[in-house]
Amino acid sequence: MQVLVIGGTGFIGVHIVQELLSRNHQVTLLSRNPDKARKTFADSVSYHQGDLGFFHDINFEQLFSGIDIMIYAAGVDEREAPKGDAYAFFYRENVSNCINMLEKARTYNIKQAIVLGSVFSYIDELHPELELY
Repeated sequence: MQVLVIGGTGFIGVHIVQELLSRNHQVTLLSRNPDKARKTFADSVSYHQGDLGFFHDINFEQLFSGIDIMIYAAGVDEREAPKGDAYAFFYRENVSNCINMLEKARTYNIKQAIVLGSVFSYIDELHPELELY
C-alpha cells in the first residue's frame, strides 16, 4: 500500500513511518525539510518538499499520485512559542492546515485519511455527521 505521511519527521510521525516500513508499505513524506527527513529515513521513503504554511506552492497532483492512504500527523504543541495571537497561531497550525489537507485529499480521490492529534476532536465537534468516534 502507498501511504502519504504529513508530519513524518515529527514527534508521532517518525514512529508511524517506522511502523509502516516494518510492514512493507511504500511511504511518501511531505516535508518542509527533506534533508532532515533523509537523515532519519535515508532512501526508505519518497520525499516531497512542501510547507503547509505555503499551501499554494505544493504540487498536489504529484504529491497524491498513486497514494492509497494519507496519514496526517502534523502540527505544533506548547513547545513552539507563537509570535502574536496564540489562539490564531495554534488554530492555523493545528486545525486549518489539517482541514486544508483533508479537503485537498478528497479532491484527489484519496479514499482513506487518518488524523492523529487533538485536531481530530475539534473536527469531530464541528462535523458530528462524520462519526469519527
